[in-house]
Amino acid sequence: MRSTVIDTLPPKVKRALGKLGADIALARKKRSLTIMMMAERLGVAKSTYLKIEKGDPTVAMGAYAMTFFVLGFDEAGRMDGLGLAWIAMMPEGPRPFILQKSGGIQGFFSYLALAPAHGVGVFVVANKFDFGAFFRMAAAANQLVSELAPR
Repeated sequence: MRSTVIDTLPPKVKRALGKLGADIALARKKRSLTIMMMAERLGVAKSTYLKIEKGDPTVAMGAYAMTFFVLGFDEAGRMDGLGLAWIAMMPEGPRPFILQKSGGIQGFFSYLALAPAHGVGVFVVANKFDFGAFFRMAAAANQLVSELAPR
């Protein structure tokens, strides 16, 4: 069944995803990596990796996270910029590098925290519209990632 995500994305989001894909392609080329090398390192088909370089919203978020890891964006000082409101928490004390993303729609809040270098992630969804609770939930998710993947 065809995903309706592509049909419902605002033009601004489509452009941002396209730019993210182009930036990923540029980062790959700067590292002299081929498309096949990237696909193999990500553990995905060549066709899936090509979708990543196009900024396809139907590709799993984990594939994008693994792409950032393979390109070396899991280390402090290597990030070239911020794309699509992904937030990077640099390592501090026992906390590893954490890549995080939050969102919400129709009364639901979601939060994703990934430690790509350790293969650990936490995804939380809450259906209570409470900003204070959301920030506590995000802090708890970050703490859990830190405990599961200490630096």
